[in-house]
Amino acid sequence: MKRTQGACHESPCKIGATNQALFGKPLEEAIRQSNGQIPHPVQMCCNVIEENIETEGIYKVNVATRKPEEYARKVDTYQAKMDDRDVHEVASLLKGFLNRLPIPLCLPTSYP
Repeated sequence: MKRTQGACHESPCKIGATNQALFGKPLEEAIRQSNGQIPHPVQMCCNVIEENIETEGIYKVNVATRKPEEYARKVDTYQAKMDDRDVHEVASLLKGFLNRLPIPLCLPTSYP
């Protein structure tokens, strides 16, 4: 498994940063709290995933549930760094952020 390196994820990223929790909030509110920017957990995860895009099964590998839960709390409060994070853990964190949205990105009416 490939480890992350470089860019914004070496230290807590301040893209549109606020110190308020974003996990589990409506996307509109998370964007508003991020000063109209991409919410920091999403941006940090996307940066890592993009750098490791050649890694096989980024979204398929299961990660122990406890790790993403603990890490989500740290990312939400800017206490987490992305360096030395396995890309599968980061992808799991992004999936967790999206899964906790109270209103899904794709509504059931979007499906045929």
